[in-house]
Amino acid sequence: MDKIRYKKFVALQILGLVFILCGQWPLGMVAFVVAHIMSAKPREEVVEREVVRETIREESRYTEPEEEWKSSYTEPEPEPESRYNPNAGEGLKAWKMNIEDDGPSGYEPNAFVIRGAKGTPMLCDFDDDGNATDTGCEISADGWLGELCSEAGMRGTAVVLVHAVRGETGHLLKGLQVNDIDRNGRPLEVSTMAKDGILLEVAESLREDYVREVSG
Repeated sequence: MDKIRYKKFVALQILGLVFILCGQWPLGMVAFVVAHIMSAKPREEVVEREVVRETIREESRYTEPEEEWKSSYTEPEPEPESRYNPNAGEGLKAWKMNIEDDGPSGYEPNAFVIRGAKGTPMLCDFDDDGNATDTGCEISADGWLGELCSEAGMRGTAVVLVHAVRGETGHLLKGLQVNDIDRNGRPLEVSTMAKDGILLEVAESLREDYVREVSG
C-alpha cells in the first residue's frame, strides 16, 4: 500500500472511531468498511500478475523442447566415394598420327571417335568451349575409319580427333589425328580410361594440343 492510500486509510479509521464515539454508529461502520476496502490490493495487480504468469508459461513452452529439435534432426547421408583415381592420369602418353600426310589440317576438332561398348566406332562431341561429352552415337566404319577397325571392332586404344558435319541422313567426318594412348608403356583401352574417369580429360587434352599445333 502506498503512502497516500495509507494516510486515507488511517483518516477513515479515525473518522469512523469519532462517529462511533459521537453515537453515529451507521456512519462509523461505513467509514470502517470504506477503509477496509481501500486497504485491499487492487484487482488490476492480480490481473497483471496472471498475464505475466501466462506469458512465462508460453515462453517456456517454446524454449524447452530441445528433445523435440533433436527428434526432427537427421544426420545427412554421407556422399558416396568417387571411384575416380586421381593418379589414374599419371604416366599417360599419346602416340599421334595425323591422318593427312601434309601435317595438321586447318580444321579444329569438334568431335572425337572412340570404340563403343559394342566395339563399333562411336562419335562424341566437343561443346563450344571445347569440353568433351561422354555420350554419342554409333557410326559406320567407312573409308579411313575402316583402317582402325577389324573383325573384333575398332581399336580400343585409339582416340580419333575429327571435324564432323551432321546432316539429316548421316554425318560427314573429316579425320584429323589418331591418338593411341598408353600408360607407363602399356596400351590403355578406352574402356579403362572411362572406368578410371579420365577419358574426357584425355580427349580435351588431345584437342588442346592439336589446336595449339595448328594455330602455332
